[in-house]
Amino acid sequence: MFTHRHFGRMLASEIHRLAFSRSHATVCSTSLYHYHHHHSCDHHGHHGRCENAVLRCFSSVANVAALHVDAAPMMMMGPQTKAVQDAIASPLSQLLQTKYQFSLASVEQLVKDHPKLFAEEAISFVSKRLDEFMVFFDGFPRIFILLRILLERHPDVFLSDAHSLSVFSGILHMRKEYNVNVDRMLKYATINAKMSVEQIEARASFLRSALDLSHEKVCKIFERMPQIVGYNVQNAMQNRVDFLKSIHVDAVKACARVPQLLILSLERRMVPRAEYVRQRFGFTDDALLGKVLTRAPSLLYVSPESVEERIQFLEKKGFSMEQIKKMVSVVPQVLNLSVEGQLAPKMGYIHERFGFSVDAIASFPTSLLYSLERRIHPRLQALRGRVEVPYYLLTAILPPSDALFCERFKIDPQDFVSLEKDLADLGHQHPDLRGLVSENRSTKWKTATRFS
Repeated sequence: MFTHRHFGRMLASEIHRLAFSRSHATVCSTSLYHYHHHHSCDHHGHHGRCENAVLRCFSSVANVAALHVDAAPMMMMGPQTKAVQDAIASPLSQLLQTKYQFSLASVEQLVKDHPKLFAEEAISFVSKRLDEFMVFFDGFPRIFILLRILLERHPDVFLSDAHSLSVFSGILHMRKEYNVNVDRMLKYATINAKMSVEQIEARASFLRSALDLSHEKVCKIFERMPQIVGYNVQNAMQNRVDFLKSIHVDAVKACARVPQLLILSLERRMVPRAEYVRQRFGFTDDALLGKVLTRAPSLLYVSPESVEERIQFLEKKGFSMEQIKKMVSVVPQVLNLSVEGQLAPKMGYIHERFGFSVDAIASFPTSLLYSLERRIHPRLQALRGRVEVPYYLLTAILPPSDALFCERFKIDPQDFVSLEKDLADLGHQHPDLRGLVSENRSTKWKTATRFS
């Protein structure tokens, strides 16, 4: 959704870019007018916030823009402007653009944020340190992006011998020992680039001992959430593990499934949301609450509003609150399913397309967890015309292995119709399937001959 925040960010970026061209004052004033006009016409409810946002955007670049207004009519050319221009035209700037693949905009931003890098007396050392960086991170994928991040975040390392590139050893350690992918590593570099190998190993040791995790599972947690290495073991992670155990949650399973629990705020998130689940579904038995949150620990992570949206959808489809409570107590993962992407298409297919009653689905809520593409569609469609599908229990159709299903119903897997074709025929009949139809048409779906 395009909001005033998106527009504000775009405006700030554009004004900053134009601040290094001519006619800056006119551009900034015109941009401010159009932004104000856009929101006064289309977003009356957010007018105050929009105006404040644009004023912040405007003020953040006003000084830069003023420094570059044409010197002849405005008489504004001063030492700072010349310094900025000299930095952009310096040998280091050219080196960054030609050898290290920096864009001109990236160089301009670096000049603005860290002018000391481009000081005449520093250029020689910075150039030498850049060469050392390439050797230190030799073989690291997308190394130039990493360089831009570290130059922006930690310019001190490139300015003095007092700082060694070894402070970035943790990045290489995370990549080598825990196989964290490049995109995650780049995100990690913006947060904890100077985390030492010893600090990383302390977090890994905690995960292995407190949660009894194997090296492979520690790798998965670091992969999903590399910022975890920046949190204090005793004051942050241990307290959260202790809380989970206090409400009878299997902390090992819960944290392996949702590692964000290890750094989630206790006071603002975990405690109130555990209480919400208890009250909303009437789990007076602590053991039952612990069982539910162990199976669906994301209920401590997602907002109550998201959970309420799913409850309301199920109620509109005909489920009673008692049925929903029972479903959640048995298969709480149902509340992890998004309404538009999963619940609506699956209900539309199982309930509306093939006529299974709400009671039948409530008695086997696991049916909503199966893949529509790989399990629900091929099996129900294969039975169509062969047997009276609604008269068979879903438990007889969905859980069996591939071989057992085909043997039980005398089905040849080669006869399965692709989901894309079937949904294309059904989209105009079932509103709940329309979104899935449009989504599938933009994706290369393979004929569903395997179930998983």
